[in-house]
Amino acid sequence: MPKTPKKSVFLLGIIFALCLFLFIPHNNTYAKTLERTCGQKDVQAVATEIEFALRYDFRTYKTSELFLRVNVPKSIPKRQKITGIEYSQEPYMVFCKNGNDYANFYFKNPPETISIEINIKGELYDYDLFVALQDQNDLLTAPADINEYLKPERMIEVNDPAIQETAAGIGGDSRIQIVENIYYYVIKHMEPDTGREKSSGALQALKTGKGMCLDCCDLFVALCRAKNIPARIVSGYLIDYIKRPMHAWVEVYFENMGWVPFDTTLSEQRPLPFRIRTFAKLPTRYVHFTHIRNDEHLNYGLIHFVGYKDGYIDLKPSIKFKKPITRIYEGP
Repeated sequence: MPKTPKKSVFLLGIIFALCLFLFIPHNNTYAKTLERTCGQKDVQAVATEIEFALRYDFRTYKTSELFLRVNVPKSIPKRQKITGIEYSQEPYMVFCKNGNDYANFYFKNPPETISIEINIKGELYDYDLFVALQDQNDLLTAPADINEYLKPERMIEVNDPAIQETAAGIGGDSRIQIVENIYYYVIKHMEPDTGREKSSGALQALKTGKGMCLDCCDLFVALCRAKNIPARIVSGYLIDYIKRPMHAWVEVYFENMGWVPFDTTLSEQRPLPFRIRTFAKLPTRYVHFTHIRNDEHLNYGLIHFVGYKDGYIDLKPSIKFKKPITRIYEGP
């Protein structure tokens, strides 16, 4: 039998080691490494300038009254800064409730076609677990409503025995490690169901292993809350979307860091090992609109609510990001 050259054996060994690193999940190792390296170097401030238009095109049929309420984005420290909002038609009311901003539009005897456009300018900042670990604040205090993000709610069935049993099987030596293991569980358990139009909630996602981005978020948040870790769902838009601009992701509360974002469906079409590596690093692509999963001000929907009297209506909502998207670097 011919002998294998030593150089070939060496190369095969390197390839095998790389495969182990890339394709075998290492629970907790990433979180431990992040915690050890915390504070070793400054974070470079990076902003992405954005400009986009939300548009609501209506066709009305014998409608006597038309009402539209829309979530509008607001500035959030370290996440995003809204530098301008312009309305094609002035809302009759703009108000803030539970940390969200809303704009109301009302039409008496509306014409057959109505278009409302909201032009928004702002900046997005790089923010994820990696950045948060290097920007901790020992004086940070938990918000007054933090316990609200431990409770069960519609689509987040925290107290269901199946959710509780699954959460009990997920461990970790710290909150970061527990959250990391929940993240691993969700991305391994769930398969994307891009054809679905409506979410079905955490329990159904656990049972079927399939769902849209909101179902993955529901399951992630339910498991976190079952482990007594405050978590919530965030909805908004992606600046680099391919098919669907609207998206949902999650935030988890950590002492000294506050709310930190994660995305269990980031690059969901890519191989599992790639998705595992996205736990602590997120691209700057998320425009935050709301952190309320079941918003009574939107009839328990997301982003907008429409009401009308008499006849019927057709609505076509859309969003258009204006190019180019500009990156700004302000580092040490």
